[in-house]
Order: sequence, then structure tokens, then C-alpha cells
Amino acid sequence: HDPHVLCGDIEFCQDGDNYGYRRLGDKHAPCGGGVPGPLIRFEIGKQYKLTLHNYASKVTNLHTHGLHVVGDGDGDDVTREAWPGDCLTYHYDINKNQPPGTNWYHPHYEGESLAQVTGGAFGMIIVDDILDDPHNPIPEWAEPENEFLLQVFQGASGSQS
Repeated sequence: HDPHVLCGDIEFCQDGDNYGYRRLGDKHAPCGGGVPGPLIRFEIGKQYKLTLHNYASKVTNLHTHGLHVVGDGDGDDVTREAWPGDCLTYHYDINKNQPPGTNWYHPHYEGESLAQVTGGAFGMIIVDDILDDPHNPIPEWAEPENEFLLQVFQGASGSQS
């Protein structure tokens, strides 16, 4: 285990047609159905290892939007497969060229991603700026207790809710 790599686990779960992410072992957390998965927070200049545990009945994987990371191997490769009962480990190197901001993650396995994302499998990623920079403090309004994720769904008639 490399002490410079921060590690975490996330569970992919299913409840009927609802899919979602939750902290590993947190059986009391809802499984999708419009409830976003756990917030994933990264810092610029650090390395992370995230293990996805598939407890659903369908094959899945995990894909991010907004991260400037490797798109193959054990990086953000959408062709990887976590079959039911399997695990996949992803490595993310959040290098100095990564802009801070709000991003998101979701499953992206070919043929399953639409049902899984519309079933509720998605979550927010925040990439924090370099936190020890005295010239760039995080404003009070951006503190963790003020985080929220706005969801907009388009219905069959084209209306949004």
C-alpha cells in the first residue's frame, strides 16, 4: 500500500429498477431512485484509488466527467466490466493541470448505462483547489455543508421537472 495514494470504496446497488451508489456497507442508505451517490472529493496534486463493488444484478462500471485523467487501463476506461459480485479498482491522478470545480460520475457500460443512470446511479465529484494557498481561500458559501446537486429530468413530452 502506497501511503501517498488515498483509498476509498463505493458500492453499486440495485432495488428493482432503481440503481445507485452508496458508501460500502451502508445498507441503510437508499439505492438510487433520484438520490445521488456519495460525494467524491478530490484535491489537486493527489492520487486516489477507488474500488467499485458491484452488488447489482447487472454488469456495470464507473465513468467520470470533468476529470483530466487517463482514459484507459485502470483509469477512466468505459470498456471495463464489473459483473455482479465483482470489483473494479480505479486510479485517479489529479494532477496540477486539473481545474477545480464540480463534476459528476455515473455508470457507462455499453447497453446498461441508460437504465442505470435513469434509475438513479450518479453522483457529484468536487475537485478542490489547492487548499493551502493563502491567495485563494475557499469562500464561506462553498463550505461542504452548502453542497447540493440539482437534477433536471426531461419527460416524454419534453417538459422539464
